[in-house]
Amino acid sequence: MDITLHFCQGNLRSKKFYDAKYDGLVDTIFQLPFSGFFMEFDDEKYCNFALLEKRQGQKIVLGLVNTQSDELEDKEVLLKRLEEANKHVDPKQICIATQYVFASPIRFCLNRSRQFDQRRRTVA
Repeated sequence: MDITLHFCQGNLRSKKFYDAKYDGLVDTIFQLPFSGFFMEFDDEKYCNFALLEKRQGQKIVLGLVNTQSDELEDKEVLLKRLEEANKHVDPKQICIATQYVFASPIRFCLNRSRQFDQRRRTVA
C-alpha cells in the first residue's frame, strides 16, 4: 500500500490560500515518510523540476494542468513541462494530473471557470 501526501495551495472558489515555491521546502518534504507526493506544477514559476532530484525514491504526481484559470493550457506547454520533469525523474516514477484532483467538499471547491472548460481539461 502506498501512502502519499498532497501539497495543496488551496482551491476555495478558484483562489489560492498561499503562493510559495517548493525551493525552500524540498529538503524537508522528501524526508517525510511517504511513498509519494502530489505536487502542483501548474504555473511556470513553480516548475523547477530539478528539485525532484532530491527525492528518496518516492513517486511524484505532477499537477501540471491548472483548473483555476479560464484559459486552457497549450498542449505543447504541457508536453514541454513533462519533458523537463523527465530529465530529473525516471518517467516510471511520474504521474500527471490536474493541480486540483482530490476529494474536497464540492460546495467549497467550485471553480469559477466555466464548467465546459473544466470538462475539456479532463477529456483533452
